[in-house]
Amino acid sequence: MIVALAITVAFGAMIANPPFSIVGAVGVVGGTVLFALAATWTTRTSWGQTDWRDIPVSDEVAMRKFRRVALIQCIIAPLMIGGGVWRVATGDAAGFINVFVGGIALYVFASTLRSKEKERREKSTPQDPAT
Repeated sequence: MIVALAITVAFGAMIANPPFSIVGAVGVVGGTVLFALAATWTTRTSWGQTDWRDIPVSDEVAMRKFRRVALIQCIIAPLMIGGGVWRVATGDAAGFINVFVGGIALYVFASTLRSKEKERREKSTPQDPAT
């Protein structure tokens, strides 16, 4: 990791010199990748096959967490749409992307919350055995 850091710093200093700027940029990228590989190599205990631990999670806990995420997304999506409208109003045409993505996100998460609420009501309502 120390060698990778030294390589990154050396090539970073080359970026400021015009004839070697591109070589310096490529060297910084290479040094950064080397640093990441070295960090992974030193922290990984085994290179054998590893599987996720089997941790049982109840459906209620999973749905409660999912509902929290969906609610947060339903708060973020209108902010994204508002920011996109503001960007379009100030003359930045890229704001349409924010409006589009925010609209899709709002639709998806709102419909998910609606379907989960419907599913919860169906579970809590006793069914008539005659039907």
